[in-house]
Amino acid sequence: MESRLIKLLLICLVVSACSNEKQINPTSPKAEHSQYVNRLWHSTISEALSEPLWLEDFAYDAANALMLPMYYSFKFPERFTIETQQEFNTFFREVSLNFHPQQIENRVVKTQFIYFTTQYLKLRNQYGFWDDKDTKLFILLTDELHLLWNDEVAIHWDQSLNFVGIKERVLWKLQAKEVAFSYYNAFIDEEWFTISAISDLINVGNNQGLPHSFDNDEIYNISTAVLSNFLAYEDQYLYFQKGTWFDHRDYRYAGHENVAENLAPSYVKNIAVDSSHSHRLPLFIDSFSSISSDKEYYKKIISELMRTFSDQALTSMEIDDQFVILQNNYFDGHNGLYRYSYSTLNEGSGYGPYQLSGTLFVGYYAFFESDGYRDSMKKMQSSFPINDQALALYVGPKSTRARHYLFDWPAYFNNGFAELFTYLSACYNSDLNSCEIKEQK
Repeated sequence: MESRLIKLLLICLVVSACSNEKQINPTSPKAEHSQYVNRLWHSTISEALSEPLWLEDFAYDAANALMLPMYYSFKFPERFTIETQQEFNTFFREVSLNFHPQQIENRVVKTQFIYFTTQYLKLRNQYGFWDDKDTKLFILLTDELHLLWNDEVAIHWDQSLNFVGIKERVLWKLQAKEVAFSYYNAFIDEEWFTISAISDLINVGNNQGLPHSFDNDEIYNISTAVLSNFLAYEDQYLYFQKGTWFDHRDYRYAGHENVAENLAPSYVKNIAVDSSHSHRLPLFIDSFSSISSDKEYYKKIISELMRTFSDQALTSMEIDDQFVILQNNYFDGHNGLYRYSYSTLNEGSGYGPYQLSGTLFVGYYAFFESDGYRDSMKKMQSSFPINDQALALYVGPKSTRARHYLFDWPAYFNNGFAELFTYLSACYNSDLNSCEIKEQK
């Protein structure tokens, strides 16, 4: 009897303590997003993840637009009434069964989707989830990356060069040499994606005790050399490959401010990388960091690049009384033409000033942890539907590139995807009370 009384007293004390705790914190952050944000997720992310996004025509956009939502689903599963994390788990189970990398001819698309998938495995490991299906996916990606890194032909713009494996091409670029064009030395997308994905797999493999064929020291040394060779300060701002791309066809008209027919090349010799591609930098560098013991070194690089992005590229304006977040076309604040007469655009067309700003709604910018970007995306929550003048800046010239209907532009900015992205970007590094505008719509 005495024992039962003691137990009852303990129960009462626990209940009382819990009740008191709730009364002490009446203004604690709300646990969930509004119903409106849940509906946006359901009509966009949930629907997209039910589609075969690993196919070549869809994989590029999926890896861009779904990276932040995937991270968000692991970091804040309690903020949704939907099982957001489970939706990604189900999707990647399908990837492990149906994704055949050798069937994708475009190497940028292939390596980008591989990186999206290694990032998923990295999150599964980081948050304490792992099962046999993850191991199967790990083996699939390890085999493919081994071929790309060591064995498959790695083409170069200079067709006199014959490289076997991406590693051989990267090592060549890390040697100081004279080249016919500056961009021949440029570190390109598929190299970023490949080394970052390999770093992810080494990190996961070491943590899960899974065998792999990559040399930790080799990848670490190469990734460190890439940053050492291509990162440099100018006017107190940090840039990657500034001046390397100026004579490439995408950058050759950067000196022009307006699109017109029959433009002559106008070089900006020390031009920075375009702002659109720069969104990937924080995750790439974080992947490099995952196989290093010096985490602070990489955090500093990301922080310095964030400062460059915030001060030089990121901007905003009012258009017809509507707040609009924008970015200059180049990471150093230059805002000239990009990709004039590009292969997927009409002849005489190109991206004019601010017309790379649509990437702000699909990319990895939130991982820079920029206060300016976060606060601007919060303001953007009130700017939907976006007016036609602003939409023209986000969408830019009409592209013939194939896209999944959910990711097709301008539909992406009207179907809820871009709007949901404003909530996820504003809230990724914030509590809900400070990042989500008052509903209801």
